[in-house]
Amino acid sequence: MELIDRYVAAVGRRLPSKTRADIEAELRSLIMDAIDERRAAGGEPSEEDVVNVLKSFGSPAEVAARYSPDPHYLIGPQLFDAYRLVVAIVLGAVTLGLGIALALDLGINGVSLVEGFGEFLSGLVSGVLSALGSVTIVFAVLERALSEKDKEAMAGATRQWDPRRLPPTADADAVKISDSVMAICFTLLALVVFNVFMDRLGVYYARDGEWRYTAVLRRDVLASFLPYLNILFVAGLLHHTILLAQRRWSIGSRVFSLVIGAANLVLLGYLLRATIIDASAFMSLGGSASPEQLESLAKIIAGVLRGVFVVAIVGTIVEMVKQVVAMVKSVAGGGYASR
Repeated sequence: MELIDRYVAAVGRRLPSKTRADIEAELRSLIMDAIDERRAAGGEPSEEDVVNVLKSFGSPAEVAARYSPDPHYLIGPQLFDAYRLVVAIVLGAVTLGLGIALALDLGINGVSLVEGFGEFLSGLVSGVLSALGSVTIVFAVLERALSEKDKEAMAGATRQWDPRRLPPTADADAVKISDSVMAICFTLLALVVFNVFMDRLGVYYARDGEWRYTAVLRRDVLASFLPYLNILFVAGLLHHTILLAQRRWSIGSRVFSLVIGAANLVLLGYLLRATIIDASAFMSLGGSASPEQLESLAKIIAGVLRGVFVVAIVGTIVEMVKQVVAMVKSVAGGGYASR
C-alpha cells in the first residue's frame, strides 16, 4: 500500500542506516497487524482504515524518536530535517560567495589561476567547517531549549498531521523527466548558438541612438574547440534521450554519464587555460570610459568566464561522484540484478 510505504520511508529517513532496514520491516509488520485488527472481516482495508492506523502510530518524527537506540543525541529527529535544510542553504551561500570572490580576484586583482583556485579551496574548507559548526551549535541549543510542542511545530509535525501529505518514497533509479527535458533543451540551444550564431557572440551597446556590436570573443579559439563541443553536445542529447525512453537508470546509462563527465572535465580544463576573451577588442568600445576602465572591464569578464568554468568543473565532479555512489548502492542492493 502506497501510504504505508511512504510512512515507513519517512520514518526510515530519520533512523541510523545500520538499523534502518530491520526497524522498517518491524514497523511495517506492526502497521499491517493493526490494520487487520481494525478493518471489518474480509475485504481489503480502505484508505481511511490505513490513515486512522497511521495516525494512531504518530508522526514519523515521533515514531523515529521512539525507535532511537540512544536518546542522548545532539540534534533529535524532530529538528533534524530543519537542520539539514539550513545547512544546505548556508553551505550553498558560502560556496556562491567564495565563487564570486574568486571571479573578482581573477578579473580585477590579477591573481593567477593557481593561486586563486588554491585560495578558493582553502576558503571553502574553512568556510564550510565554520558554517557547519555554527549551525550545529544553534540547533543543539534549540534541541535542549525548546519544548516538545515547539519542536513539533518547528518540524511541521503536530498531532493533526495527515498521512496523505507524506512525501512519496524515493526511487534512486527513477529518472527525473524534467531534468532530462531541460538538459535536452539547453543542449539544443547551445548547439544552435555555437554553430550558427558564433560570429554574433560579443558585446552589444547603444551609442548615438543606434545599437552597435563588438566581438570580444576570440573566434579562432572558439572554432578550435567547436568539434569537441559538438561531440559532447550530441553525446549529451543521446544520453538524455535514452534516459527518457527507459525512464530508469541502469549500469550502462550511469557508465555513459561518467564517460561524458570525464570528457567534459578534460575539455573544461583546456577552456580554463585558453585565452577566449580578446582584451584589445574592448578598446573599440570607447565612449566615456577611459582605457584603464575598459581594460578592467575586460579583466572582469575574463575572470567571470574562468569562474564559470571552475564552477562547471566542480559541478561535474560532484555529479560524477553522485553517479558512482548511486551505482555502488544499486549494485550492492541488487538493484540491477534483473537488468
